[in-house]
Amino acid sequence: MIKHIFWWFMIAKFPFMTASLNVHVQFQEIAGALDSALTGASLAPVQNSHSDQGKYSNWLSSGLAARKSGSAGSNPGCEWAISAAPDDFIYVIHDITCLATEVSGDYLVHVLQLLSSCSTEILVLVKQSILDGGKSLSTTLPLVINTIIEGLVEKAVEDLRQLKGITATYRMTNKPLPVRHSPYVSGVLRPLKETKKELLLGAATKITGCYHELAAELISVARKTESSLLKIRQGAQRRAAASSDVSDHNVSDTDKICMQLFLDIQEYGRNLAALGVEAADIPAYRFLWQCVAPPDRQSVIN
Repeated sequence: MIKHIFWWFMIAKFPFMTASLNVHVQFQEIAGALDSALTGASLAPVQNSHSDQGKYSNWLSSGLAARKSGSAGSNPGCEWAISAAPDDFIYVIHDITCLATEVSGDYLVHVLQLLSSCSTEILVLVKQSILDGGKSLSTTLPLVINTIIEGLVEKAVEDLRQLKGITATYRMTNKPLPVRHSPYVSGVLRPLKETKKELLLGAATKITGCYHELAAELISVARKTESSLLKIRQGAQRRAAASSDVSDHNVSDTDKICMQLFLDIQEYGRNLAALGVEAADIPAYRFLWQCVAPPDRQSVIN
């Protein structure tokens, strides 16, 4: 019976939630089930049920798990989470917060009033069950927040992958040392511009971590390639009886790549600041800076 009262309460108090989360339950069906429970069931057999079937927090957790795996699998009804946009989960956070507050507040008081004629044992059991339900709702909040962050990071990384083109821009092209950031940098943080402040730092930290990984890999490959090319040139010059000194003191292709990345991460840091995030406070950004900054700029992030 408690479950029916709960759903009745949800529809009365949170019509937006039941619509936004695509809960396919007809009002008349719930009303009928509630009427049957109230008229045909007695309170004597009330027990502490441990069944997880039909509870909101389990439905949400199943949906988030399906989204992470990319498939509903054996959990039909979870397709909504797979197709949902990251912004949709902002509403889920709002719903969870409101529902958890109401369940442990007005709803609890209302149910206990309805059952005031019951024994103390039943009242204690019902109260604890409702409070446990409120706690289970609260525990889903970090999962939802992480889902939003993962969605934002995925969008940002799509732009970050463009940095691989820097190698083709400078490898054996004789282009001058870069003086401006790359176009891709402006789009990296675009998904965060409409995100709430409490999600910004988490998403920015993960995006910066991906940035560092991609940049470090790019530089590592560039240095290995340059080392191989240098050996080939040295061998060719030795065979031609030329001078063994093949270094011409010009800026190397790898130096140009590093300078381009250095200009890029400075612009990236300015974009973070515009969102209210201090780049230097993110460990991955400090590693990224040390990875690409010239020797005389390593110590101070500016």
